[in-house]
Amino acid sequence: MDVYLVGGAVRDKLLGFPFHEKDWVIVGATPSTLIEQGYTPVGKDFPVFLHPTTKEEYALARTERKTAPGYTGFEFNTSKDVTLEEDLLRRDLTINAIAQKSDGSIIDPYGGQHDLEKKILRHVSPAFAEDPVRILRVARFAARYHHLGFHVHEDTLTLMKSMVAHGEAQYLVKERVWKEFERALKEKNAHIFLEVLRGCGALVSVCPTLSKNIQLGAPCIHYLKEISSLSIDGADQLHPHEYTNAIWGDQSSLLSVSVLRFTITLLALASLKNNDTESLIDNANKICQELLVPKHYNILIIDALTHTKLLSISEITGNDSAWLFDTFKRLDGFRRPNKVIDLLQIKEAYQHICQNFLSTGAKRISYALKSSCEVSASFLIQQGFSGKALGSAIEAQRIKIIKQCLDNSL
Repeated sequence: MDVYLVGGAVRDKLLGFPFHEKDWVIVGATPSTLIEQGYTPVGKDFPVFLHPTTKEEYALARTERKTAPGYTGFEFNTSKDVTLEEDLLRRDLTINAIAQKSDGSIIDPYGGQHDLEKKILRHVSPAFAEDPVRILRVARFAARYHHLGFHVHEDTLTLMKSMVAHGEAQYLVKERVWKEFERALKEKNAHIFLEVLRGCGALVSVCPTLSKNIQLGAPCIHYLKEISSLSIDGADQLHPHEYTNAIWGDQSSLLSVSVLRFTITLLALASLKNNDTESLIDNANKICQELLVPKHYNILIIDALTHTKLLSISEITGNDSAWLFDTFKRLDGFRRPNKVIDLLQIKEAYQHICQNFLSTGAKRISYALKSSCEVSASFLIQQGFSGKALGSAIEAQRIKIIKQCLDNSL
């Protein structure tokens, strides 16, 4: 049997791009042969095995035949007679249809190296049209390599439009759509993912509400570009690392880049609509439902839309202490301070993107929350407070501390 490195690892190695996973294809073997050699079978739809030592994935070379609509409607042939060229032919893009031998030599039957050099995302064969997931993958690759100058070949874009027109996009399941969407959000130019989906007509199928929002006009596209063009390093710099850790220690956690970008994108969309808060929340909920967004994303977005003053206020003083106390209380921040900390991270990132470089007041707000959380009920009980009077005393003490924190320069 012969073993080849294939797919993303070969592509990114040739590009000088970092990669973290390796995929292998085996030609001339059977499942029983691999099991005898200690490989562990893990594939549900076709034979994939984990290497006994490295635990990397090894798949038997295969061909496929379309049997039904959607990305699951395939029949696979994994006989030992399937050649490497036949296996590579079934792949989505030429740049993903390159293999490498153990001696380092490259096998490139479909011009992948040429397309890497010319910065082209081009389908390998007409069989591309048989799997709608490939539309999502092309959009994600366009986002990933946009900064290198890559673009979707016009023939491939035409084929993607044809797939949408023939209804293939409607067979995309929400789980897979969100998986690709979330991966795209981590790229340097995540907005390209949406632009490619919109350009081929697939966005209206996978998320009609988001598609409708994006069609509001050029300002929306500008917002999306500014938001998603933040490099991962840049987004990390928006996190209040130093003061968050100094104030909260291990109690706090930083939002991921994908959570930040998705939340801020929906906030930017909301800023273009002159609707009441309830309508904006309803719109955001529809987008989250259509994309099957994880619950913690949805909750954060609703909190952000509900507490827009917290996100937008730049200068905050002791005069705002009662309002800030009420905001903490409505967010359940005294019991769950991370809900406030998360919004402060969104606040800093959003105001940075909107080019509001004035002090966001986030550090003082965070310090005020931490200090007011430390008000001791047991101490007040020892002072003779109980029942409603105890609740009022805790509230008064917290507002007093919040005012002190806001009046002090940090």
